[in-house]
Amino acid sequence: HLSIRRQRQMCIRDRAEANPYLVMAAVLAGVHHGLAQRLAPTHPSTGNAGEEADPAMPLKLWTALDRLEGSALMADYLGPRYPAAYATIKRAEFEAFMADVLPREYDWYL
Repeated sequence: HLSIRRQRQMCIRDRAEANPYLVMAAVLAGVHHGLAQRLAPTHPSTGNAGEEADPAMPLKLWTALDRLEGSALMADYLGPRYPAAYATIKRAEFEAFMADVLPREYDWYL
């Protein structure tokens, strides 16, 4: 006898720069991995789930990209070359962004 408990999974993507297809691929990979490995879910959040940062969650872009490149799990789901290619592109975009002087910097320093 199989007991199924209904649960709601929320993934709120509030950033315009997030590719919705990549976000969905990562979410589905995580769900599949959790089900395939029979991982126990964490306790449900109540209230503001983002109020307390998960200490395991990288908060800096470069840290997240390093972890993506080193993730055998994501390489299994996205293909062995994709994580490194994605990280390389995002690092180049970030470096190009940081090379520009923003109008606010002109206002502050000149």
